[in-house]
Amino acid sequence: MSTLLEPATLPHNIWAAIRRGIRLKCPRCGQEKLFRSYLKPVSTCPNCQKDWENVRADLAPAWAAMTFSAHFIIPLYHFFIFDGPLPNWAATLLMIIIATSICLVTLPSFKGLFMTIVWWHKMEKEQQS
Repeated sequence: MSTLLEPATLPHNIWAAIRRGIRLKCPRCGQEKLFRSYLKPVSTCPNCQKDWENVRADLAPAWAAMTFSAHFIIPLYHFFIFDGPLPNWAATLLMIIIATSICLVTLPSFKGLFMTIVWWHKMEKEQQS
């Protein structure tokens, strides 16, 4: 027996839906998880029955995660290369580790963000037969 979505659980505006997507919840109902694993979306939401298979974010989340990490890495790298106590090879290795970590941590939230934007603007891919 499926539960029907109550109108009160629908997002009032795109910002409410975006908050749900960034928190890795279904942007439509906000009740269930949006991903079944690290970056694999659920096929349908168990609560609101929204089909998420055709909502694709493509490469936008990776671009956003890399851009986001660069805003932290570039000032740190500048400090470590010009004023820091570490040799250049150690500073470079440290920055690579930090940048990769930031990207891996933020990537699911960025994917939830972009899936929400695609869903909200009804830009879902058509089912291929």
